[in-house]
Amino acid sequence: MELNVPQMGKADFIQVLRHYGCRTITPEKLDEQIAAGAPVNENGTINIVNYTAWVLKELCHAE
Repeated sequence: MELNVPQMGKADFIQVLRHYGCRTITPEKLDEQIAAGAPVNENGTINIVNYTAWVLKELCHAE
């Protein structure tokens, strides 16, 4: 699979996260994260770098 890091569809994004060990991501969980502020592009795709930065920010604020 060729990755378009700045613009990944939700299904591809979830597949990549699962491939690299994320066992908790589901389409529903991703939708919850987006509703909570996870960044998405205007066309609904996800930039994995921006998403990762958001997750790290959330983790830091949870402490």
